[in-house]
Amino acid sequence: FTFYADGDGDGFGSQVTTVACTLPDGFSDVGGDCNDVSALAFPGGDEVCDTLDNNCDGAVDEGLTFTFYADGDGDGFGSQVT
Repeated sequence: FTFYADGDGDGFGSQVTTVACTLPDGFSDVGGDCNDVSALAFPGGDEVCDTLDNNCDGAVDEGLTFTFYADGDGDGFGSQVT
């Protein structure tokens, strides 16, 4: 069987593979991990605002970020700086 190196222990392995009869320590039988140094990033994971692609869809923090504007005069309204 082909097994995938799972450096972060999230159950999803990287592109590094080995062939063995049984699952070796540090490997997974599921590949596709986009970030094998972070257990917070794996296919189908929940996206959180942390600058990582948590769900391995190629986008970072999608739907979670906002644009804020500097309020230099403290009136509660910001101005867009260009």
